[in-house]
Amino acid sequence: MIVVSLAIYNHEADQGVFHLGLKDPQATIQKATFSCQVQWKNDACIDASFTNKDDLQPIIKAIQDARPVEGILDTATEYDLELLYADETVYHYSLSLGFEHNARTEGLIIDRSNDHQGYRLSNTDTNQLRNRILQSATFSEGLPKPTVQSEGQEMAVYWGAYCSSSWNQQTYSVENVCAIPQAPEILNQAIQSQAISLTPQSQIKVDFPIKPAKIEVYMVKNGEHFPVEIDTNGKCRVSEQRGYAQYMISATWNKDNHSQYYFGVHIR
Repeated sequence: MIVVSLAIYNHEADQGVFHLGLKDPQATIQKATFSCQVQWKNDACIDASFTNKDDLQPIIKAIQDARPVEGILDTATEYDLELLYADETVYHYSLSLGFEHNARTEGLIIDRSNDHQGYRLSNTDTNQLRNRILQSATFSEGLPKPTVQSEGQEMAVYWGAYCSSSWNQQTYSVENVCAIPQAPEILNQAIQSQAISLTPQSQIKVDFPIKPAKIEVYMVKNGEHFPVEIDTNGKCRVSEQRGYAQYMISATWNKDNHSQYYFGVHIR
């Protein structure tokens, strides 16, 4: 049986003790962040962050519904969980999730201020938490494609190699797909045929509908990749050298979702 271990800080209010350290239920939780522990960095552990009320509610419910258990606790921590409230109060937790959808699976909550006391999560709450985290790190409709613009012009962007994951509602599992682009000579010809004209050192803006955790831009010349500096707003500049130039964008959302994109410009 897979066990969930969630350490909760015990909060005491004037009117009593709120269950498992949850702050006053009337207070507003703004964000919940799950950070995977290094020793658990594998296909079953995914970093996730939630700010939407509908996503936060299952997390709150799991903590509120947990029931105390007796005995010596022997568990490992898989996640660090942080709850941020509207008044900027932060509560820290520890969480271990087994990523196997199973009706018999139950979680275990442990209070950090008293690691000898554990609390059991229901199998329903355990599975909902696990599934919520997995779904957050996948792309049901495929990876997003960026918009690349400069001087009021939008560039044609072509897919390169990519890996993408999606959530299968029937099997309660993540499915991964990787692909490589079409033959280089065909791809390069298509990119150059749609290249726009820009002046040297023109600024380019790269926008993603879902922002990747990491974006890199390279100028591709004679099979070599030369890094291009890009700022946190997705802005970079083309070369000052005149002539045709091909560029590649490398975007990484997480270890299972990353892609390359290409576009070309005539610098004149």
